[in-house]
Amino acid sequence: MVLEKLTQQNFPHEQVLFREACEDDYGLIIQSWLLSYQASHGTRDVPNDVYFAQQHKIIESCIHSGNALVLAPIDDPRVIMGFIVFSLEGNDLVIDWLGVKKTFRRMGICNFLMNNVIDFHADVEQIYCTHWPAALFEITVKRQMHRHKIRYNPYLQQRFL
Repeated sequence: MVLEKLTQQNFPHEQVLFREACEDDYGLIIQSWLLSYQASHGTRDVPNDVYFAQQHKIIESCIHSGNALVLAPIDDPRVIMGFIVFSLEGNDLVIDWLGVKKTFRRMGICNFLMNNVIDFHADVEQIYCTHWPAALFEITVKRQMHRHKIRYNPYLQQRFL
């Protein structure tokens, strides 16, 4: 599957590896996704009780029905530098979310995650993203969306519900 090709990579600062997210990673992935996405344009004014209950269901379904990959230092694979959640839907690649831990931001990890997953799935017909990220990633993601012709389609986030 995906990991067979993406396992070990050379990142500009150190050697890293992609691994499948495991149960121990889900808490961090869900919490960081919930908090970061809450600041986004489309969810900023949603009441907390509604946002957290509904978005948590969407995140859980994306993680468990798609692929959740973690980028980690090769010498300590338990450390999460960043993660990406995506799935293949027919001939399309759907990127649901990507996150980078605060400690590892401004190192190119967002680009690295996105480029590796997209390059691995180079034969797809279309690439979609389902969540428009908060201001932290907007510049990077907008640049990537233009470069890879990624289409924003928030309605795809309901495909697993």
